[in-house]
Amino acid sequence: CLPCALFLLLFLPALSGADTPAGIRITHPRNGFFVNRYNFDDYLISGTAEADGAVAIFANGILMETAPTDTRGRFSVQIDFSNQIEGPVTLLAFQEGLRSVPLTGTYDMTPPEITAAAIKEESINLTFNESNLKNAGQEGNYRFSPSLNFKTLGGSDDIARIDDVSYRLSMKSIPQHEIVTLILSGITDAAGNRVDSTHLILNDGDADRMADIWEARHGLDPEMADGLSDDDGDGFSNYQEYLARSH
Repeated sequence: CLPCALFLLLFLPALSGADTPAGIRITHPRNGFFVNRYNFDDYLISGTAEADGAVAIFANGILMETAPTDTRGRFSVQIDFSNQIEGPVTLLAFQEGLRSVPLTGTYDMTPPEITAAAIKEESINLTFNESNLKNAGQEGNYRFSPSLNFKTLGGSDDIARIDDVSYRLSMKSIPQHEIVTLILSGITDAAGNRVDSTHLILNDGDADRMADIWEARHGLDPEMADGLSDDDGDGFSNYQEYLARSH
């Protein structure tokens, strides 16, 4: 096709490995960049090259866009990474047989998630599916409904890192009969993807609408949905007794 032929004439010499002049470079992003689920379809690439020309931008060997340079040699273009596979990315700019220094980064569209949550009378253990999350140690990023308080007010001293993916939240107290909703905000992975499980139900692992701690204290199985059962044979279901706090 004619566009393909024109591209080969303009940029094929660059693919053969010609030297990089000081004037051709990508200035944004920098090495170690991340493309995430919020910017993947309009990621800004900018830089400098020869004035009044055209620059081709490649990611992992795939032509992404071409951009004109202005009279001062500046170029800027929005890149859509949706045709890329998640993982390492190498960016290169080519112009008339010359190429930029390659930049390396990561394309990551997958948000971190909570994979396990364990609640006790004075602590909550959370496990994520990614390591080294940003802001996971800040108490202000955790809210509870009904309201619960950390052991001390403010900061991060009541959140202990158990391992690379797990954290322990130390609470002043957790009422045995309460099912708690944990609301997360501001916690991201290295790429900037926010935690997907923003509302997490705690103290009801079997989803039977009865608090797990209450069930364990009254001889019920917190891992089995047994709200409709009548374990003590008094004519009232376990759930009815939970509501009445009468088991």
